[in-house]
Amino acid sequence: MKRLLKLLNCIVGLCIAPHAIALAVICECEYGGKVETITIHPTSDVFDYKYINLRNRFRFQIQLLSEPSKLKTYVYEFQNNLPVILFAGEQTISPEKCTDESKNLGENKVYSSNLGREMYFNCRLNCD
Repeated sequence: MKRLLKLLNCIVGLCIAPHAIALAVICECEYGGKVETITIHPTSDVFDYKYINLRNRFRFQIQLLSEPSKLKTYVYEFQNNLPVILFAGEQTISPEKCTDESKNLGENKVYSSNLGREMYFNCRLNCD
């Protein structure tokens, strides 16, 4: 009976792909009037990160894990040429997010302890 209902739902067009995931995440980072873009693709390697340095003041680091479907973002501040973590975030990327009109994952503002410097980043899904 369950199979019959599932089949009927698929015929009517209610099937949802069970493992839909973003093909990439694109993040824009801004510091001191300069914007840099970084793109990352899903990986199963928990040690695979990408990063960009922003004017040797901040480092933005990102990872997109395929299983579980999770986005990790980090912001570091350079103090005496060494990165010190200011922000760490994780977001679960649900399959439904790729069907939403807005694929924006939110805007973030991070402040440093040194002179109150601030950097912004926002990320969005690329599901095409």
